[in-house]
Amino acid sequence: VQQNGEALGYALQELRSEREVVLAAVQQSGRALGYASAELRADREFVLAAVQQQRTRGREPSSSGRHLSFQGGQYHLGARDSFPGALRYSSQHLFGDRDFLLPLFQTLSDKGVGKAFKLASAAMRADKGVVLAAVEKNGLALEHASEELRADREVVLAAVQQSGWLLHHASQELRADREFMLAAVQQDGDALEFASKELRADREFMLAAVQQNSCALVYASEQLQADREFMMAAVQQRGLALRYASEELRADREVVLAAVKQNGYALQYASMELRADREIVLAAVQQSGVALEYASQELRSEREIVLAAMEQNGEALRYGSADELKADREVVL
Repeated sequence: VQQNGEALGYALQELRSEREVVLAAVQQSGRALGYASAELRADREFVLAAVQQQRTRGREPSSSGRHLSFQGGQYHLGARDSFPGALRYSSQHLFGDRDFLLPLFQTLSDKGVGKAFKLASAAMRADKGVVLAAVEKNGLALEHASEELRADREVVLAAVQQSGWLLHHASQELRADREFMLAAVQQDGDALEFASKELRADREFMLAAVQQNSCALVYASEQLQADREFMMAAVQQRGLALRYASEELRADREVVLAAVKQNGYALQYASMELRADREIVLAAVQQSGVALEYASQELRSEREIVLAAMEQNGEALRYGSADELKADREVVL
């Protein structure tokens, strides 16, 4: 069995009940546990030892991180991973044993936990301690938690810490809860995609969300994105929120001026007409010199504008469009 773990299948029943023999076989091949006695396959400590031994020998590559992506309508862990073969042949009743699952999750890699949790009994998928341990290691486990726990603030927030996409599995009640959704947005701005329509149209809620994450406005209702009072308040908090304003508001001089004073880079989202407005461009480059990149060509050739930009950031000279400025000794110095 040290050469080929599956040779255990040809051993006498007596030897298939010996811990030392079976562990040696499992160390070589996780599938060997399928030939062990029913007693050993149902033994909590033995199966945990077998899984640990298999991992120690490198039979299960560990995941390098918890990054989640959403592609083709499915979630994906960024790292390659596998499932210990020994677990596939252990007794099913172990997946209804809390004292087996909790240490198992500590042993397994992120993706391994996700697969093991799918095998957990309904009672374990409704056990808050077990579910928390699973989602803290792999947020995707939230999908298989009980309906009650998918409405539990602590459990869902633990999952959302890894990816806002996981709110897709949260209850409708949580997705309509103002306090909870603000906490979720603080973890990941993409969580807003799954907020209720009522919250995404709520002025007070969305302003609080923008304060935490300027990208939050991508999920705001069209009415709010075109609401001048709301957008003025938003860009005063986060200038880059101008990106999500309606076309009309990105051509509104007062709104754009407020945005670039908060963050010069907001100039890139202003209308072409306002990017040629001297007062607005001057305000932008005084806040961030390299915002000169987004000014009109005419203003990038103006000495006073370029000097103001360089005073804030010397690298702004690269965006000046006039060769005579780049050859001007006073400007370069």
